[in-house]
Amino acid sequence: MLNLDALKEALAPLALIGRDELTFQTGGMDLTVRPLLPMEEVAVQRYAASVLDKIQTDEGLNPTDQMSRAAALDYFDRFRIEIIAYALVQVDSLDLREVTTIPTGETLENGTPVQMSRTRAMREVVYGWSRAMITVCFAKYGDLVQKIAEEADKIASSSIADIDSEIERVEERLESLKSDRDTRAKGDPSVTSKQITDLIRAGD
Repeated sequence: MLNLDALKEALAPLALIGRDELTFQTGGMDLTVRPLLPMEEVAVQRYAASVLDKIQTDEGLNPTDQMSRAAALDYFDRFRIEIIAYALVQVDSLDLREVTTIPTGETLENGTPVQMSRTRAMREVVYGWSRAMITVCFAKYGDLVQKIAEEADKIASSSIADIDSEIERVEERLESLKSDRDTRAKGDPSVTSKQITDLIRAGD
């Protein structure tokens, strides 16, 4: 019987497509990045838009005004940091894949530990990195995305080739059917002669 769990299980392998990871070493540590999910890409774009709005407001700029070099660097740094905050899923043996919230070490008056989202925590950590480190990590993320895009292009090209072959086959079949239709409409003497001969022999 089909239900939501069964549907999720049946389609689970599809969720793994395009989920490649890339592990690289820098600063004597192994870092692993993964591609962003569509909803994460949207979240990054929204965050980047809010950062841009704040920078423009702080500098008294209109949307069409040119930003200063410092403001532009700040914007691009924050954009790359936000990407890294989502993409970085492991540092050496520290696995962050299933982590959604991280305790801040603070507690509320009722004793409840204060927590923040993993992405926000990562954002604060990565913001303290040097621009060189941010550039390296972002470049590796770019390498991973490029690799996935190339693989997707190969699949798409193969699919297009398959579709083209199918179109060619169907067109040939269509031409054959049209020819057969025209032949029947005109009457094929050879077929008629054979049918008559068969009928005479059956009578004998």
